[in-house]
Amino acid sequence: MCSGALSPGLEAAALAPRQWSHASIPQSVTAQEVEQILALYSGPSPTAWRNRAILTLLARLGLRAHALVSLSLDDINWQEAHLVIRAGTTHHERGLPVLQDVGATLAEDLCWGRPATTSRALFLHGKAPFRPFSASSSLSYLAARALVQAGGTRCARRGAHVFRHSAASPMVNCGASFKAVADVLGHQSLHTTGIYAKLDLAALSAVALPWLGEAQ
Repeated sequence: MCSGALSPGLEAAALAPRQWSHASIPQSVTAQEVEQILALYSGPSPTAWRNRAILTLLARLGLRAHALVSLSLDDINWQEAHLVIRAGTTHHERGLPVLQDVGATLAEDLCWGRPATTSRALFLHGKAPFRPFSASSSLSYLAARALVQAGGTRCARRGAHVFRHSAASPMVNCGASFKAVADVLGHQSLHTTGIYAKLDLAALSAVALPWLGEAQ
């Protein structure tokens, strides 16, 4: 718009560009960057063991921060190697496999990092009286701090959801169906899962139409 096209005071009348739902590419970190972040908490200290377990669940299983806050010791089935995610925003309960590295990290935290307490919450504050986390914002802050410490400044948004997107990315790139990804992430609609199609950049480049204009 040329300068002076609107009289002073009429700027608010200009229409804002329409923002389409799921128009942007989900922000994520690579598998190598995830390993660098987890390496920040290789211990040995109770806080490091706990933080590594939290970040491992975020990065491997794509859990939401509020789901982590709600987890209890009773939600881990060690015999069948699965984790029960109670009904939350999706209003239905689901089970997720406890992968070997996830199980090992959880066991390490429970054996060496967890303080003596009667609380059944899986993750607790590191200082007495060792209360459970009351809000998901605490875990989002932990995730954001880990991204900054590992140099993940290329993500405009920093928090637990970046790890959720990072868990979905390798599943999509390895050819998992949207239904399978939706089951892991707890999506009720495949439309929501469809945003992760943008993460498979190699496949997208293979079907991209050639540029018809002059070389830039």
